Amino acid sequence: MERMNGKEEEFLCCGHILNALSSPIYTAHRHIQTAKELWTTLQEKYRIEEVSVEPESGAYHAGGKLERGRDA
Repeated sequence: MERMNGKEEEFLCCGHILNALSSPIYTAHRHIQTAKELWTTLQEKYRIEEVSVEPESGAYHAGGKLERGRDA
């Protein structure tokens, strides 16, 4: 398997981030060119916390709360 070049990786990374956004947020931020700039902008605007995945439980944790609506 051939490794992608930096431009391709950047495009895919931006695409993954944008794909996770709701339509109004996507529309407002789709013009941002780099994944780093996009992530930083979203982090500053929406105060995004680092998210970790617990593979054994299958639940996504963010700041001590389960994304499925139950406290951790």
